[in-house]
Amino acid sequence: MGYVPGINDKNADHVINVLNQRGYESVARAWVKLYEEFKQSERADQNTRRCFDGNDLYFKKFEYFIDDILLFKGKNVLDIGGMCSLSAFFIKTIGGAKNVHVIDVGDWSTCAKFVDSHSRDSLGGIFYHQEQISNLHNLKIDFDAAYASDILYHLDNDVLDSLKENILNKCDVVVSHSRETKKKKSEKNKYSLNNYKGLATYLSEAGHEPIIFPRHTTKELYKIDEEVSMLRDKKLRRAYESANPGNAWVTVLSFKGYDFAKQALCNVPQDVYDLNGINLEKPK
Repeated sequence: MGYVPGINDKNADHVINVLNQRGYESVARAWVKLYEEFKQSERADQNTRRCFDGNDLYFKKFEYFIDDILLFKGKNVLDIGGMCSLSAFFIKTIGGAKNVHVIDVGDWSTCAKFVDSHSRDSLGGIFYHQEQISNLHNLKIDFDAAYASDILYHLDNDVLDSLKENILNKCDVVVSHSRETKKKKSEKNKYSLNNYKGLATYLSEAGHEPIIFPRHTTKELYKIDEEVSMLRDKKLRRAYESANPGNAWVTVLSFKGYDFAKQALCNVPQDVYDLNGINLEKPK
């Protein structure tokens, strides 16, 4: 097949290998079918061909995201900036979400329908909304979970305030990722969402507690801050990320209460997160 940005046989095989290693054989089979149909329709349907654009990084670092979505079991999930719905595919098939609502300003509706056809079950499916986040309230959908991977720093103050006040403060769980090595453009907002600390502060303002970093201790986070601060150019940042992918990406989990945090974390195998030193009891 010809080159398509974001997807090729090597990346597709990597996803299959990770799925099989984690015991998700049925999802691996669904992914193979999705990918094979994608290749067959590559020349015929330009929109479907674009379905996999921009996801190269997502596939290469797939193993660092796959377990987080287990927190979405039975939830109505908002996938913020989910583009062509590939993250939604895994939130649905692996995470066990009831429905996944993808919101983005681009026209990815054809792609979303294509992906939905490979993931829909008796509970629900994937729905795409070409809409501004500030207009989410017009959809009249009750979200109880949200997913945002390296995306919130793009948004301006008004949009972030609306998201925080109308959506996130009603969610039981929010899963977000910060790509610490990515040089962000000048801030569009007041929240400093270009790193894990800014994300934590913003989610706290949305009424979320506890907020945890399940893959890194406090000492490790300080070390990441120190190391990343010395990476002055793009070449050094890429080299660091290749050598330390688990440090380049920081997972931030936030919950609407300690009881729900303990309940949701039961959906994730105990060997996935390092919860040593993390207190999940509500402070008295």
